[in-house]
Amino acid sequence: MTKEKIWFWDIVKTMEPRWVMSSMATWAVWMLTMIVGAKLNLLFLKYLAWILAFLAIIFFILFVIMFSLRIFKFPGEVKKDLSHPIAANFFAWIFISAAVIVTIIWNVLIPLGWCMNAILVSKIFYIIALVLGTIIPVLVPFILTISEKVDSKHAIGIWFLPPVGIFVLVFAWNFMALHGIW
Repeated sequence: MTKEKIWFWDIVKTMEPRWVMSSMATWAVWMLTMIVGAKLNLLFLKYLAWILAFLAIIFFILFVIMFSLRIFKFPGEVKKDLSHPIAANFFAWIFISAAVIVTIIWNVLIPLGWCMNAILVSKIFYIIALVLGTIIPVLVPFILTISEKVDSKHAIGIWFLPPVGIFVLVFAWNFMALHGIW
């Protein structure tokens, strides 16, 4: 194997679910930039906001592809993350990010006339969020319950992430339902 291929697979192997948080952080910076740009009427902030919006979508798609590769090529690493009392909860970021993208599409991109296929894109992201949002909040606590690595000192705020993600999922659905989608 060439060095480039080894380097790529090393990144895929060590990729953790919390990397998807960068997609959500980019969305947060995007929203702040968009609001400040609109309030102060600064054109460069509005353009920066759109760059951040597309970066967030690209990050999410890239991470989903890389994480899917990790699941199939390195299932032992994924299983190790799922049995870790803190790392396992970061799997919720994947479906939460997808639901946040749906919310942004319906609240910003569609009203501004962006994304020619915005409804289709939002449906795809919602299906991803719904499938993973159904599996992860059940699977992670189950695996952690049967794991012997869990200790009371691991009970930190991140444990609430999977259940909170369900509310984000319902929140994203509300915007689709208001427009008669599905």
